[in-house]
Amino acid sequence: MAEIFERRRQDRVVKLLKKIYNLFTDHPHSIDESYMAHMVEALLIAGRMYCCFVAQTVHALFPFVHPPGGTDVATMKTFCHNHSPEERKRRKRIIVIKDSDTTY
Repeated sequence: MAEIFERRRQDRVVKLLKKIYNLFTDHPHSIDESYMAHMVEALLIAGRMYCCFVAQTVHALFPFVHPPGGTDVATMKTFCHNHSPEERKRRKRIIVIKDSDTTY
């Protein structure tokens, strides 16, 4: 009887661990990325946005200090578009197609 309860407990633990794993991997896998690749992209975007935040804050406080290139709104909009999940997925398809073309 104790073995049955132990087996049920183990099954619940495994189900819980699978749910936790899926929390971290469902979205990255939906855009054909691993967890680590997705994390690197997200950190790259966050770092760039933080740099822009600092530059624009300095500019807001001291209007005579112009932010360095690449921190203006238009550049950030382009950067965000180029690093969007859809764009990364599209680029990955192009790379795969180019790689498969060279193997023939």
